[in-house]
Amino acid sequence: MNPQAMFDLSREVAVVIGGTGVLGGALAEGLAAAGAKVAVLGRNAERGLARVKAIQKSDGRAEFFSADATKKPQLVAAHENIQRSLGAPTVLVMRPAATIHA
Repeated sequence: MNPQAMFDLSREVAVVIGGTGVLGGALAEGLAAAGAKVAVLGRNAERGLARVKAIQKSDGRAEFFSADATKKPQLVAAHENIQRSLGAPTVLVMRPAATIHA
């Protein structure tokens, strides 16, 4: 079996909470390399936009969405913006220790 076909994510919309960091950014780049449209979610716009630019430079599709993952209203707004821009999310990558506050 073709390894690329086995990991084809071209029909997926992946949200990477913390995609502005080192580990989250690497995951975002890997998902994009597998074909997913990637929503890089984080608080730091400068790092988020740099990550998006790196993904796009490798012919991937990504957009940055600003949100603090511990604030529920910001996550709700980000979800709406992601859905409008990239489509309904089908993959979620997040740090398990995050606590969301209303």
